[in-house]
Amino acid sequence: MRENIVVVATVCKDSKGATMGIKTKKFHRFSPIVAEGSAALLPIELALSLGISHLVLKGDAKLVIQGICMDKTTAIGKYPMLSSIANNFSTEFW
Repeated sequence: MRENIVVVATVCKDSKGATMGIKTKKFHRFSPIVAEGSAALLPIELALSLGISHLVLKGDAKLVIQGICMDKTTAIGKYPMLSSIANNFSTEFW
C-alpha cells in the first residue's frame, strides 16, 4: 500500500438492506478530519448519482456531520478545516 494514498469506500443500501450501489474514491493523503469528511461526503455523492433524494448518513465524526448540515459559507467559517473537504467534491453538496 502506498503511504501517500487514502481510499474511501461507501455502500448504499435501501430500507430492506439490499445494495443499491458501491463507490470508492482515491485521494492523496491528508489530515484525519479531511479523511472523515471525505468518507461522509462520498455516500452523498453516490446517492446523487443514483437519483436518491432521501438518505440516512451514519458516522462518528460529529464535527463533520454538523458541517455538512450547514450551508457552505457557515460551515467553512465555523470549521475552517472543512474547506479542504469542500475542494475535493463538487458544488452539488452545498
